[in-house]
Amino acid sequence: MVLLSSCGQETDSKYPVNDQSFVMEGPLFQGPNTAQASFTPAMNAEGELTSATLASAVLKAPEGQNFDAFSDVVLQLVTSSSDMIQVGVLNPVPKGQSSLTLQVSNEADLSELLSSGECVWVIDANIPVDMMDTTITFSGDFMFDVTHTK
Repeated sequence: MVLLSSCGQETDSKYPVNDQSFVMEGPLFQGPNTAQASFTPAMNAEGELTSATLASAVLKAPEGQNFDAFSDVVLQLVTSSSDMIQVGVLNPVPKGQSSLTLQVSNEADLSELLSSGECVWVIDANIPVDMMDTTITFSGDFMFDVTHTK
């Protein structure tokens, strides 16, 4: 009896998900308010996705605006077949900033989520006061560290 074994070659790379658009439509009430954006990862051509972590998350306000309406921000990721996973946070949100770099949880393995089809970013931002006639728009750039096995 002869046993043959072959190990796949692992390839590490970066996977960007940029220019995600988020909208919080008023009325916005004191406390957590939610915005969502979806994307469909296109990584299957590289081989089997064996690990994935969020390396960075940056939220950007439109030109001339900032994030002063937010006291803190929580970033989560979910799919239709998974539980929601918290992947980033910023608490407190510094005043006067038009760009926010979130502290990411680079320990959470997101490979199963990224392999399951459409993913949804969920952002919960705490707002300290009611904002009845306000709509808040912003965008996000995200970077994953991924490992594929061929």
